Amino acid sequence: MDAVATIDITPFGPFGEPIPVFQRRRYSGALNNYGDDKKQSLLFFSAGITAAFTSSLYNGLDCLRVRWQVCSTAEAKGSLMEFASGIIKNEGFVNGLWRPGIVANGIGMGASGALRFGYYEIVRDALHSDDGEGKNGIKMALAGLSCGAFAYFVTTPFHLLKTMIQAEKGMIG
Repeated sequence: MDAVATIDITPFGPFGEPIPVFQRRRYSGALNNYGDDKKQSLLFFSAGITAAFTSSLYNGLDCLRVRWQVCSTAEAKGSLMEFASGIIKNEGFVNGLWRPGIVANGIGMGASGALRFGYYEIVRDALHSDDGEGKNGIKMALAGLSCGAFAYFVTTPFHLLKTMIQAEKGMIG
């Protein structure tokens, strides 16, 4: 006799139902009704810190891009790698590529990330509070676009300042 092994497969393992990681309440008014202002503040703070940190990590590439765009054709002979190695050889990596504009970039991207991610859920739920239906992809996209547009509108001066600092460094050399 052949024995047949059976395996109990449920969608969420032995528990039978998903474990709720975050308990969220529906948005029900003009003010943040998620219960705890500390949680909402933590969302703004963590989004801002993460965006500032990650933008600081790739600031060297961003500075290289701007310096490549504003350099004269005599300096731009060869590949981008040769251009980057020339900057690093003459000015060093930190002073030549990584440091120019890093503060403005960190502030701009940090504020932008905090605004985009912090307000997204509030705007999304406010758009869905009018109808009794579930979440709608179009309204979610509208919430994301409006929060992103607002955040970049507010932080554009920091992005412009970052680009001007990097371009000036590229012209002065």
